[in-house]
Amino acid sequence: MYQPVVVESPRARPGSVSAAGYLLFLVALTEVVSAIIGLSVFGKESDALVAAVKKSAADQNKTISDPTSLVHTLIYAQVVIAIIIAVLFVLMGVFVLRGRQGMRITAWVITGLGVLCSGIGLAGEGLAGSAAGADSSTTVDLPSWLTTTQRSLSVIDLLAFLAIIVLLALPASNPYFKKPMMAEPPLPYPGQIHPG
Repeated sequence: MYQPVVVESPRARPGSVSAAGYLLFLVALTEVVSAIIGLSVFGKESDALVAAVKKSAADQNKTISDPTSLVHTLIYAQVVIAIIIAVLFVLMGVFVLRGRQGMRITAWVITGLGVLCSGIGLAGEGLAGSAAGADSSTTVDLPSWLTTTQRSLSVIDLLAFLAIIVLLALPASNPYFKKPMMAEPPLPYPGQIHPG
């Protein structure tokens, strides 16, 4: 005798997947904060970078026609890139929380690259700080809190990336990303008309 297929209840989202999704949102938030900070210190950062570009060009006996527009373009590009990255991480968070396997893989790839970039960036900042301490003429006149805040955001991103990779790889997360089995409608009894 034919047994009807029982439709399973919706999948319960494991805590590891929820945590990974919320960490993706956290990274998006840090990118927005980074963009806001970039705009809030635009004038000072622009002046400092223009002065640094002019000094570097003078040291190399070169002339740059319009360093101000170049620096403004670079700063605006950083802000736009930060916003695009924030949107990307929000989308990844939404689809990871919905259990999309493709977005889980995308999150692994992006956060893996994020670990690499953040790690290199933090190491580079450490080396640049050591070099600036040795040669005070290379320091740029920016607000003292700026470097600390940017470094803190980078550390938060790095830790979040590592946690996301681990959380999405945990065995508890695996079943949530498998496609649910579709229940077949039961076969009609003899003499009945199939509803399809």
